[in-house]
Amino acid sequence: MLSHALREVEVANAIPGAPAPEVLAGCKTTQEALAVLAQAKAQAKALGGRQGFTKASTPALDILVTTSHQDMQRMTKDQQDSYYKKALAFVARHFGGMANILTASVHRDETTTHAQFIVMPLDRTTMRFSASKMLGGPVGLSRLQDEFHAECGAEFDLQRGEKGSRATHVPIKSFYAHAAAVEAGRANELEPVPPAPKPTWVTKLNGEYQAAKAARNAVMERNNSKIKAVNIASRQLRAMHPSQIQKQAEKYRNTVRLEQIAADANKASESRLNAISYRETRVIEAEKRLKTIDTIQHAQLIDKFTKHMSPEFVGVLSKRLNIALVPGKGLCDQVRRAGLAMNLLDAAQKIDKAADGLLPAAQQWQEQRDAPPAPKG
Repeated sequence: MLSHALREVEVANAIPGAPAPEVLAGCKTTQEALAVLAQAKAQAKALGGRQGFTKASTPALDILVTTSHQDMQRMTKDQQDSYYKKALAFVARHFGGMANILTASVHRDETTTHAQFIVMPLDRTTMRFSASKMLGGPVGLSRLQDEFHAECGAEFDLQRGEKGSRATHVPIKSFYAHAAAVEAGRANELEPVPPAPKPTWVTKLNGEYQAAKAARNAVMERNNSKIKAVNIASRQLRAMHPSQIQKQAEKYRNTVRLEQIAADANKASESRLNAISYRETRVIEAEKRLKTIDTIQHAQLIDKFTKHMSPEFVGVLSKRLNIALVPGKGLCDQVRRAGLAMNLLDAAQKIDKAADGLLPAAQQWQEQRDAPPAPKG
């Protein structure tokens, strides 16, 4: 929560080039805030008795201060700043004082400007962490929202949220289905992401691992693009008043029902296809392994052998390949890094072609050089 509030981690929907969060109170780094929290927990355990801080205690509350996008747009920056400062004073007064605020920051890097307060629910009188007592359950929360509107929102012509609303969280896919009124055939938009490929020396050399990784990344990019469209549709839906949503309740329920039918059908189809695909994949992998094993061993032997080539021989290959080769290191890897080959197999073939009969002669020279001297006498 702290890393997100202080933007120490990447925020997927942040606007590029937007200003950094404006810290109104508390700590400016996660490490600093965690140290403050650790000290408060230690004090609660020492001074608050057995219930000072337990495994069931809530260490921090995440409080969001915002309003509708339209309201935020009509407010000037000075009005926004005044709104957030009033909200900060309100939160501090109701949640144990400014000392309980781990961090309070304003975010202007998303579509709607908002403030995020992360607060310790520490009762400074009893020295106990008491989140439930401070929030007061549903009745207490409703009362807090009444007081917040009166003290902070009314001055800026903001309306209190609908009291007693029975609105609940709806999954983002359902939001998209509702907003776009999708048909049954389009209810399940996201593609299944293939499992991450496991690299082996065979799949790396023949390029299968790179191809599988690229295909998986392409699916994730397409899904991310669709999710972006989902977020846009969701924002439009959230801007609707509850009374307008109620009028479309029947349409929403039908869409969710069609979405579930499509998801169930897709799951059953995937199970059948996966069983067939698994058998076919095993056969294809076995055939490819048999075809490539000899050439892979050949390429590895060439790379190992070329580490001991004489500088003269390496110089000849450098001229023929038109790249700078360093004696004493594997030439196949050097050729690949220079961009002349996609993998070790391709590099070995290019070296074979460039050597053009010199490899046997070089091997014979090497054997003569490494042969033990003839005994004297």
